[in-house]
Amino acid sequence: MLMVLLPNRTALAEDIQALRNLGKTATHWLRAIGIHDRSQLAELGSAVVYNRVRQRGLPANVVLLYSLEGALRDVRWRDLDEATKADLRDQAASDENMPGQHPVSDGSIN
Repeated sequence: MLMVLLPNRTALAEDIQALRNLGKTATHWLRAIGIHDRSQLAELGSAVVYNRVRQRGLPANVVLLYSLEGALRDVRWRDLDEATKADLRDQAASDENMPGQHPVSDGSIN
């Protein structure tokens, strides 16, 4: 009898690719900055991870921020309430301006 060993559901859920809201592009960006599983994302938090992606020069927008938080909460990003979204934007803006951080441009020309 041939037995195939499959990773358990918990192991699959830890892999960043298995998390809700995160498609191929987001997964690629996260791996590019060293985020490979849910625990790494949770340790840093959505706002810090979002800013690290942007600091790499990747074209992430605020939907990535919401998607990261939704992935941590296991909900669709569109189901996050407006207060949560506003709080995430505030966190990302304050993290972006922390000492030692490089400001992230929105790409506009002054």
